Amino acid sequence: MAGILPEYVFKVFQEDDSTELFEVGTDPAHAKPYLKAPTDLDEQEVEFAKGAVSIGQLNLEVVDVLTDPTDQNTGFITSQLPDAAGYSQLNGHRALLTEDLGSGFSTVMDGVIRSVRLLDTFSTYQFELRDIRERERKTKAFATTSTPTILPRGVLNGYGITVPGGGIFPIPATEPAIGTYRERSSVFGMIEFQFALPLTTPMMDALQSIGPLDGSPQILVYDRWKLLYRDTAGGGAYTTIANIAHSHPSLPGGGGLFPYVGSTFAVGLNINNVVDSGTLPSNGQAIDVIVQYDGPVTEDWEFHLQNLTVGTLIANAYDGVYSAEDPRIRYDA
Repeated sequence: MAGILPEYVFKVFQEDDSTELFEVGTDPAHAKPYLKAPTDLDEQEVEFAKGAVSIGQLNLEVVDVLTDPTDQNTGFITSQLPDAAGYSQLNGHRALLTEDLGSGFSTVMDGVIRSVRLLDTFSTYQFELRDIRERERKTKAFATTSTPTILPRGVLNGYGITVPGGGIFPIPATEPAIGTYRERSSVFGMIEFQFALPLTTPMMDALQSIGPLDGSPQILVYDRWKLLYRDTAGGGAYTTIANIAHSHPSLPGGGGLFPYVGSTFAVGLNINNVVDSGTLPSNGQAIDVIVQYDGPVTEDWEFHLQNLTVGTLIANAYDGVYSAEDPRIRYDA
């Protein structure tokens, strides 16, 4: 009795992990029969306590078949490698290898592409697949924070712990400074306010940090803080102004916003709200002011977390709630 040769299909997905980018297979009848059948598993992980085994790493070889036999530059895989800017786009993409032994396809590995390299034959690419947990290993969970405040220095919504029999010992929520807005134009003005503590080096570094606006590198914005303000008399919810311009094509000479220290305790902020054109206070308005930190986690700027169950914390980490970008970790909620 002749054995049944397994059929393999290899799929690579786009950034959303669900839209297929391309597919190749081992069956000669497949539309793109460019995949070589895998001969060994480079790395397997055995969990004796669970009675389970998983593939940690798998190398696959795909022939770079010419889509135009007369043109050496039309290899199928070569055409999939670069993005619109000409950079490699496949590293980090989700990849799925399935196997059919005659009763339907089953998953061999649902993972992520770690690397793609051209073999010495110059006609075949090797794809290194790693378990989807590769994204876990490379993702820093607590990469950004917006819980601290710079002016006044504190924790935006407070932070504390309850000690059994001893009550609660919190860090109270930041009390806003009282300021006055001086209008210069419809998108530009100055907030003057008193501040109870001297400006430290970490505070000044955060206030003066700038970076390019997402999608518009010619525009520089203050990238580690945003402004919260509300009417002092009326109270209520704060208005948030982010992406405050430091330099912008419409600003003559650039230099939209920079803090200055009139004395140890007096602070002025020049607000150029030309990027997002959010609402500014009215001229002469008395306002409550908080400058909220919004940047990377450091020793000076912590992430404050409390009142979460372990399950919620883990799910949030997988979802990238605390990360700088979506880690795209696939998991069963």
